[in-house]
Amino acid sequence: MPPGLYRRFQRTRCRDILILPSPAHPSQAVDRDADRHRVMGATVRQPSRKEFSVGPFHQHYAVVVRLKVNFGGFVPISTVDWRGRAVCTVFLRGCPARCYYCQNPTIRDGEDLRDEDEIMAMIGSSRRLVSGVVFSGGEPTLQKEALLSLAAASRRIDLRVGLHTNGIFPETLQALMERGLVDRIALDVKTRWDRYDDLLGVPAVEQVRRSLALCSQAYAEGVLTEFEVVVTLFRGHEDDVPSIAREAAGVDLVLQQGILDTIPPFTRTELEDLAAPLSRPVRIRTREDGEFVYPPPSE
Repeated sequence: MPPGLYRRFQRTRCRDILILPSPAHPSQAVDRDADRHRVMGATVRQPSRKEFSVGPFHQHYAVVVRLKVNFGGFVPISTVDWRGRAVCTVFLRGCPARCYYCQNPTIRDGEDLRDEDEIMAMIGSSRRLVSGVVFSGGEPTLQKEALLSLAAASRRIDLRVGLHTNGIFPETLQALMERGLVDRIALDVKTRWDRYDDLLGVPAVEQVRRSLALCSQAYAEGVLTEFEVVVTLFRGHEDDVPSIAREAAGVDLVLQQGILDTIPPFTRTELEDLAAPLSRPVRIRTREDGEFVYPPPSE
């Protein structure tokens, strides 16, 4: 292969593997092209002989493993996805759960594979206006490698990282926190544990319980700067509130007004009545009044 050229060795659903020229001596840093890919979150290494079988010349090239992202959408600026911050929001496609009230059912399934550098270009385009990026979905933790890489790349451009998750993939959450790649997590706890798998349509209760424990511990230890449990409430599920509140002891609790065409939503007063017996501060969200703390701080 002539110097200065590259070839695609392999393309799969989740990644591209490219062969790029690197300096004459393997101990040196890879060339500018490979380094640019590393900045975008790709893995850079020396090729194996299987990938590049031209005798010793394989040492003069570098392999770039470039991740693919199953993309769901992008909001360049949002003031509702992270309390007190202007952020951009990236939606990652795909979710194994089948909640009947899903807000984004069009991106639960399907495929729209994008290069990671395309997603980072979107995030970068908002950098002047925002102080953070929120990854939502779908379920963003489904795409573990892509999420870790995007979070790391966002860190490198001095953005804080937030996450909206249903907690089905605790291993992804653990990896994000161990690597210091997330500042804020909003964990949706859907219902009482004994109803969980029926509501989601998949066996998930043990994974979500582990996610709650991991995040609560990280928050208590200061590893996670912000953590909240979000409960989306519908009529007929009022008894979920005290059960979830006990599980979420010591962390912020949000009662969120659920909206469905077929069921009248809870009013502000009704949500306050559900929060009152908990004897703790609760954030309440409604479409009419936005978000507020109950009881008010002065009481």
